[in-house]
This record gives sequence, structure tokens and C-alpha cells, in this order.
Amino acid sequence: MCLLGFVDQPVHYFFSSYLLAENPRHLWFLIVLFEIFIVFNIFYGFFKHKVALLFVLSLYLLKDIMPYTFQLSNFCGYFIYFYLGVIGMSNYEKISRFFDTNVLFKTILVFILWSSLHLSAWYLSSVPIVFPLLQLLSAIFGILLLYVICYRLYTILNERHTFREHYVYNRFVGEVVDNSYGIYLFHPMIIYISFYYMSDMWSNPYLLSTLVLFLALFFSYIFTKLVKGIKFGFIIGE
Repeated sequence: MCLLGFVDQPVHYFFSSYLLAENPRHLWFLIVLFEIFIVFNIFYGFFKHKVALLFVLSLYLLKDIMPYTFQLSNFCGYFIYFYLGVIGMSNYEKISRFFDTNVLFKTILVFILWSSLHLSAWYLSSVPIVFPLLQLLSAIFGILLLYVICYRLYTILNERHTFREHYVYNRFVGEVVDNSYGIYLFHPMIIYISFYYMSDMWSNPYLLSTLVLFLALFFSYIFTKLVKGIKFGFIIGE
């Protein structure tokens, strides 16, 4: 996949994609995380203060005018999620205790807030500043809603011994966990190749997408096991 860009303009592709990191494909987030970790660690003392929220919010609002060179645009756009995630993890027990009571009411309330923000963002998509702020708030409440649902679902199911025995600790889940990073690295290439060669063979997009999903998961798992088997695990970070 990485070599596809070399066909037409090899010098430009190498310079922009590799040296300037403008098009790192599906691994863009690794560069962004690396940059965020460096900045957050260097200025950790500053990010302890409440004024830091205004700083990361300013970065978020600047994301659309920042270049993709070294993934600066994504760095500005996603730094606030990392920052809020750190705050969330620091207050994990407080948040969990808050949602331990009146769960249904609070879940519905979060859903209403998320829906309202999402629809408002859709209607006000042409309004500068307001639209990205609504997008941000919608994303935050959407993440919170997903967290509440998953947390409560896991809490309920984990109380059942059969669930822990057959779904949490079984061999299939263990295999996916052990090979998840390799599956992640290999699956996009399989998806691209599958769609390229099979798009004209299937008229139903839903069946084609479902088939490609299974092919991507299966062969990315096989490639991961193969790479580990021939002692080349270093190419997938092991």
C-alpha cells in the first residue's frame, strides 16, 4: 500500500509522505500521539492548571487552518481529547460513582444532550467557531454515552460466571488480544486489495462489505501469526 504513491510522482510522494509526514495513511495517529506525548510531558506542570483548557481549546479551533505537515492539523484537533482523557482518568472513580446511581435517568439525559448537540451541529454547519465547538461537545457527550452503556453492560454481564467463562476468558478472545496490533496493521491493505479486485464481481455493496470484513480479519490474523512464526515479529513492534 505504501508503494502505491510512487507510481506517478515518486520524488514528491517520498518527500511529502515520508519526510513531511503529510500522508502516513492509517498510521497517522501514531505520529500525533508521539507529538502529544512529547508536548504533554515537557509542559506537564502547565497542563495541571485550569487555564490549560483554554489553550487546548484554542488549538482545536485552529485545526482547520493548520497544515498537515508533521500532522500539525490533527495534532491541534485531537490534543483536547487526550487532555480531557487525562482529566477523565484522574477522576475515574468520581465519574463511575456518579453513574452508579439513577443509571437509566442519567443515561437518557446524556443521550438527549448528545442528540441535541449532534443535530445542532448539523443545522449550524456553516457557522464558523460555533460549528466546531458543537462538534466537540457532541463528540464528548457521545464518548460519555458509549462509556456509560459499555460500563453498565460489562458490570451486569461480568456478574455472571458463564459470561466470564465463555466470552471474556475464552481462546478466541485471547487470540484476538494477542494479535490485535498485527491485525490492525495488516487489515487496510487487504481491504484495499479486496475492494479493488472484487468491486466489479458483486453488485450488492452490503454483501461485498461483509465479505471483505471477514477476509480482512481472517488474512490479517494469518499474516500476523506467519510473521511471528518466522521470527519477524519486529515489523509489527514485537
